[in-house]
Amino acid sequence: MNNSVLRFKNFNVTVGDDCIVRPQGCVVASKEITKVMLRWNMKKGIIPLGGSADGCKEMDSSSKDATAVLKMMGFPQKCPIPQGKKCPTAGIDISKYKDKLGPALGRLTGKVTADHGKDVGGTCFTFSMFVSKK
Repeated sequence: MNNSVLRFKNFNVTVGDDCIVRPQGCVVASKEITKVMLRWNMKKGIIPLGGSADGCKEMDSSSKDATAVLKMMGFPQKCPIPQGKKCPTAGIDISKYKDKLGPALGRLTGKVTADHGKDVGGTCFTFSMFVSKK
């Protein structure tokens, strides 16, 4: 979606041998975001997964891990999300989940949409990733 309120510029995420998730690239918010009504659909093999959530409410009650992801991305831990460009450089250690990643092995594809309100617009992105053991 070319007119997305949140746009990913040359964005990629890698996980190193050290179990550190490292984002690369930038995220641009073209407007201040005060509302984030999320909807997602994913597919793991032939298994469809999906759901929806109020992103601002989730941010307010997020776990330490979710807060760490928001910090890594350079976002505030609550709404509003200010207009601007964030180019994260920090990573997150996921080694405590190493033994729980078995179900994630394989290809995962999906689409995420966010409604930011009538006056602001929306965000849409698709993703595809492959998780494997080394």
